[in-house]
Parts: sequence; structure tokens; C-alpha cells
Amino acid sequence: MLQISFCPAQGLLALAGMSDAGGKPVLLCACIDSTVRLYELPSFTERGKIFSRREFRTLQTAPGGLFFTGDAAGMLTVWNWLDLPKSQQEQVPDLMESC
Repeated sequence: MLQISFCPAQGLLALAGMSDAGGKPVLLCACIDSTVRLYELPSFTERGKIFSRREFRTLQTAPGGLFFTGDAAGMLTVWNWLDLPKSQQEQVPDLMESC
């Protein structure tokens, strides 16, 4: 049995699931501490964090590896998973970029 706990002080604002550029499932969690945390599924290993100046208000996924974040300042950011050449995948396997 897998039990996952999340600290209430971090408070969740939004959850979304998607696949990265390599097809691996990823859970995105927008938190009140102005971060979006990325977790690999099904292990829930933390994959990274995205930071904002203000609290995230929205998180939305789209086809083609795109996802969108919107913060309390009204800033909308479009993110896209990068698909790296095989020679670079060993060095930096999980990159994202902001459009």
C-alpha cells in the first residue's frame, strides 16, 4: 500500500496530470507557497519545482506537452516539455522551457 502525505502548510490550489516529452506520467501541484511541484508517477518522486513571484491561481494542461500557469499578479506563462537529442538526454533528462 502506498501512502502519500502532503504538508497542510503547503496547501494545494490545483492539481493536473500529464505526460512529459518522454511519455512518462507527471503530476503537477500548484501550492500556496508560490510553487508548482512536479512529481513522477507512480512513485511520487519529486521531479522539480517552478517558482513564481506571486501565488499561483491556475494550472491547466494542453495537448502536445504544453501546460499553463497563472499567478495572482495576472501573469500567464506557457510551458513546454523539451525533447532533447539522445546525446543530451543522459545529462539533462527532464527539461522544461517557458514560452
